[in-house]
Formats: sequence, structure tokens, C-alpha cells
Amino acid sequence: MTDKKMKYEIQNDLLKILNQLDKTKSIKKYNALVRDLSLLDNLANILCLETDFNKYNYDFKLFFLKEIELLKQEKNFYLNNYEYNSELVDNYKYIIDSLEDKNFKYDVEYMKRNDTTKLVLNFLKYYDRNILRKFKKCVEMNKFIYLNENSLECTGLTVAGKNFSSYILVEDLNSIFTSVTLVHEIGHLYDLNNSYLKNNCLNEIYSHYLEIVFYDYIEDKKDRKNVKYGLIEDLYDSLTDLENLLNENIINNIDFKQKYYQIYSILDYTYGIILALEFYNIYSEDMEYGKYIINDFSKNKNKIKNPMDLMKKYNLDKEKILEGETLKKYIKKI
Repeated sequence: MTDKKMKYEIQNDLLKILNQLDKTKSIKKYNALVRDLSLLDNLANILCLETDFNKYNYDFKLFFLKEIELLKQEKNFYLNNYEYNSELVDNYKYIIDSLEDKNFKYDVEYMKRNDTTKLVLNFLKYYDRNILRKFKKCVEMNKFIYLNENSLECTGLTVAGKNFSSYILVEDLNSIFTSVTLVHEIGHLYDLNNSYLKNNCLNEIYSHYLEIVFYDYIEDKKDRKNVKYGLIEDLYDSLTDLENLLNENIINNIDFKQKYYQIYSILDYTYGIILALEFYNIYSEDMEYGKYIINDFSKNKNKIKNPMDLMKKYNLDKEKILEGETLKKYIKKI
């Protein structure tokens, strides 16, 4: 997609939402429009595109008041489960530190961009036709925006809203990791289509689950090992971030407005990978039931308050998760 076409599409989306804001009388609709407006403005900033957004000065107070209520859930989960989180960090870091072959140096083969996309298409044909249709639509509408490593702080980003056509930004790594990013981000798009984004530390589970299932589809043994170690490294980094947060002296007096994004991101990714492994474990033992239960979670995610509620709802063993039993089992098979 060219910068000119991209700017034109984003401008049109922005103006369309602004026009709807003028007319809406529903607070719920207003909140959704403001969120999508903010997402599009962030996208324009990432892509360094000038837009007319700053010409408008709407009062977003209602939306942000509602958001602050959601932020409190993160703070409460973080504080109420302090001891569990601390023990979980210790156990999981110990398991990963005990790896004899902990070699996070990747030797990956070059892949053409078309080949990275084709691999994902073939995987989704095998795994789920519904996700395949969404992925194909993104390909056909040219909604993948490839950026070099200096343009994006993370490897991928999904910009998805109810009131505009979604975009997926991908760091162009020219390797199997590009395919992994595409799978992860299309997982977000599918998940968001099932249940709209809510701040409950559960938004990274489905995308990581789909990513882990994809690993088994990769035929090249070296690539398969590389991406699995990549997941373990990501988990280790998230655990380290959570450990640093838990060790802060202000633990019981957190200003959640200042600390929210740090807390949210760390909890989301840590529990995202850990619980994705639990869902994958169910899938690996019974594919049909595994797909049913992860799809049920995706559709009902907004009704679940936090990871502890999820464990209870799907009969996941809280103590076994704490001990890292599934992680140990997964590492043995790498």
C-alpha cells in the first residue's frame, strides 16, 4: 500500500467517524467511536502521516471516565494476587534458567515476503477456514503494512476497530518470524471480531495460542526450534518485567493512572503466553475439544474478569499452572 493511498484511506476513516460523533446520542456508541478515532490517530502518528484530526476538539471525558473504571480492574488483580504472581515468576524463571540448551541466538533462512504470506495461508487452510477468510480479506484489501525495524517498536501491531477497516503492521524480518508475526496479528484480528477489546489481562491469549499451534505446522526443524525458543525468550522477558514491578517499594500504593500501561502490558503478555500454553496443551491432547474451548473463550472473553476467573471457568488447575507443569512439558518437546 502506498503512503498516498494509505493517507487517503485513514483520512476518510477519520472523517467518517467524526461525522458519526456529531450525530450519535448513545454513550456506548460514542465510546466506541472515540476509541476508534484514537486508534486511527495513533496509526497516523506511527506512519508519520499528517491528518486533520488535530483540527477537532471533542470532549472525550465520558469515554476516559469509563476507561479509568476498567483500569481499576488491572490494579485490583495485580495487588490481590501479589503472592501468586511472585511465586509464579520465581517458578517459571527457574524452569527457563534450568534449560541446558538455552540458546537464544537465531540462525534463520531468508524468506521472500510472498513466501511468508503463503505459509500462513496454507496453515490457516489446515487450521480454521473462518480465520483464513479474514486473512485472505486482509491480503486482498492490502491491509498489511510492512515496515522496517526502525519504524516499529514491536514486531507487529493490529489496529482494529468497529468503525473502520482494520490494519496490520508487520516488521519486515524476511524470515520465518515474519510468518509468526502475521499469525499472531491475524489471531488478534479474529479475537477482536469475537469480543471487543477489554482490559482484563486476557487479550494476548488467543493470538499466542494460534502462534503456538502454527509452530507445529512449520516443517523445517531448525525454524521450528527457533520460533519455540523465541516464545520462551518472550515469556522470560515478561517475567523479568513483572518481577521488577513486584519488587518496587510502592507495591501497595500504586498510582494506577501513571503505572497502568506498564502493569497492563506486563500482565497481558505474561499471562497471555502462560495461559496460551495451557489451551495449546488441551488442543494437543484433543484437537476438536481444544478448538472448541479456545473459541468459546474468545467469544466470551469480555465476561471474564481476570486470569483467575478464566482458570476457574475452564477448570484449569491453578496449582499446576503455578508450578509450571505445562511449560516443563512443552520445553521437553522442543
